[in-house]
Amino acid sequence: MSMILTCACGKKLRVPDGATGSARCPACQARIPIPTAADEPEPISPPPRPPSAAAPQPRPRPRSADNDDQPSHKTDGAGNKSGLIALVVGGCSLLLVLGCGGAFGAYYAFFHNRDRETPSTSTDKGGGGGATAGAPREFKGHENMVTTLAFSKDGALLVSGSMDKTLRVWDVATATEKKSVAHPAGFVWNAVWTAEGRVVTTSGDGRDGGGKLSWIDPVTGTIRKDIGVTRGNVRALAVSPDGRRLAWVKGGGVEVIPAGVDAAPGPPMAAGSTLYDTLHLAFTPDGKKVLATSNSNGSEWDPESKAKPRRFKDTVQDTTGVAVAGNGLYAVSTTRGVISMIDPTSLKLVENVRDLPSSGAFGVAVSPDGKVASAMENGVRFFDPKTRAEVGRVSSPAGVKFQATCVALSPDGSKVAAGGGFTVFDNPKNYAVYLWDVAGMALPPKKN
Repeated sequence: MSMILTCACGKKLRVPDGATGSARCPACQARIPIPTAADEPEPISPPPRPPSAAAPQPRPRPRSADNDDQPSHKTDGAGNKSGLIALVVGGCSLLLVLGCGGAFGAYYAFFHNRDRETPSTSTDKGGGGGATAGAPREFKGHENMVTTLAFSKDGALLVSGSMDKTLRVWDVATATEKKSVAHPAGFVWNAVWTAEGRVVTTSGDGRDGGGKLSWIDPVTGTIRKDIGVTRGNVRALAVSPDGRRLAWVKGGGVEVIPAGVDAAPGPPMAAGSTLYDTLHLAFTPDGKKVLATSNSNGSEWDPESKAKPRRFKDTVQDTTGVAVAGNGLYAVSTTRGVISMIDPTSLKLVENVRDLPSSGAFGVAVSPDGKVASAMENGVRFFDPKTRAEVGRVSSPAGVKFQATCVALSPDGSKVAAGGGFTVFDNPKNYAVYLWDVAGMALPPKKN
């Protein structure tokens, strides 16, 4: 006996019954979680109908494994959890960053098992734990998973990219949409703001059919310039701290090019030999180095030198984002239930941020005071990079199903945003973007 899994890129693959963990899509290399018996969800009740309305015929509803208790897992020496269902999703354009767009570019996968839907592994029903956090503002309009978020330099605008093939520009103060741009290249994986105030995106079909690096005017929605790639994935993207350089993946290597739309093209800085299937990029705060992570590991590269990239000594896998924490460590989010903290000198693992949801951490952003923020379950959690302890969290409104897929912090650190839509059993699916005031975040729940 066997079951059929379907990747979001459309590829189907067969796995034997009894298989656990995840399977890699042979087309786009995304990891597709393999459902287990524990994934049966609870019924989702339909909204009440007026007395005069005819009651619909009942139909089967998926069941959810919602539970207030986190599942226990054995860990290896590095703190990685075993027996996890890996959900690989995209990330975001962040303050220093990177894209979890993000990742990733971004990676994501959703699946079905035969004829039944399978839920995400989120155990949070909305509202979070601990003290009550301030209610978020909701930005609605996307019709598929949100893959990337980025604030403008002054924090007045927020852009979001999605699998619905649109880039949307939002007014932060009023939570209203100012512009929606249909992207002809396909899924929008990453978005960043340049020093000129334009938005640069990576987009494509998510497979090896190429894609585009595009410069977009956020006011008019006009695509000012495109650089097309006919082969490979066009996903990973980062902007330097001064907004004047871009790092992206082209032809199997990481390139650093001018960010200005009218800048003379010239030769790019020597492309470094990149990791296979690089998904996430980030500049270091001084703008001198580029960090790259993939499903298999991470590396550090100095574009000005002719040296090859330095690979991380301790392997990090199934990454969803990378950034530089306030204490200088490289923070790498993963779908393996940990955020790995890498020493920038030795490139060895210092310690993992552990006891995270088994559904994983999707993207990382760093606040001006150095805290690490990552999208998890139904919101965003903040961690002290020195102690690796959680210091606070924000969550979707109580009772609202939401699986966060990417995260971004405003430049002054006062606001945090998360996009969602990974869950396959929400009714309706929640492709919203939520925005919170960081000052109103809740304390983490007390451990028993």
